[in-house]
Amino acid sequence: MRKLGIVRGFKLMSLALLVAGAAFAQQVGDTCTLGGQTYVVESVSGDKVTLKKQKGNNRWDDRRDDKNSGGQQDGGRRPGGREQWVTDLPTNVNVAFQTALTSASSKDGFLSPSVDILKDGTPIALRNMNGREPQNNVRPFRLVHSGEGWYQIKNNGYGVLDLPGNTSSNDRQLQLYKENNSYKGEHQRFRIARVGNGLYQIYTSNGKNLQVRNNKTTDLTPVVQKTGSLSDSNESAMWRIYTINRGNLTPLN
Repeated sequence: MRKLGIVRGFKLMSLALLVAGAAFAQQVGDTCTLGGQTYVVESVSGDKVTLKKQKGNNRWDDRRDDKNSGGQQDGGRRPGGREQWVTDLPTNVNVAFQTALTSASSKDGFLSPSVDILKDGTPIALRNMNGREPQNNVRPFRLVHSGEGWYQIKNNGYGVLDLPGNTSSNDRQLQLYKENNSYKGEHQRFRIARVGNGLYQIYTSNGKNLQVRNNKTTDLTPVVQKTGSLSDSNESAMWRIYTINRGNLTPLN
């Protein structure tokens, strides 16, 4: 039998296993049991699989969450339990995000690049649906799940949703930018929480959520990062998520 090389990461409750042939869960999100302890696959790169210890009630023993993801060190501005991060959003279809400040029947208030010619630094704002979304790659996005509720939000025309400078400052407008690993990629990953009634909140790696500036719904209103929590009734921090199929919008519950 071939041996598994085990490396313990400094100050991280995780294991990096070098898998050499044996049957082993190698999909992100899969679980396995070693020495009576359950682990989840965090990432797979070639023959290297990174595991994290799974605690009771689907809570992850990962101190990075407390520091960077709205955990205890920044005042607990994440959902009350990590199990509330959504992990089952569709990842193979076009999706759109609409602010809860507008009615579901409205064509206003969709998260979008502020212009149709896209490049690094294109600001993210509210735009109106124009009926050409299936042919126009500016409005639709696609979700890429990298495990534990972390999503990359890719624009179909160019780049990914990006928090400039990975700043923790309130009122910083989101942008599009090419995919890169600056700030360990934390500026381009988001967690999404289901708050009920078909509404969601989108959290940055700083534990703050995406909000509409000044509660406005007019075209080109900036979408910014701002302090918020799951208990807030602030509709500017809540979003509907739709799948887009041949121009038809179907809301997720």
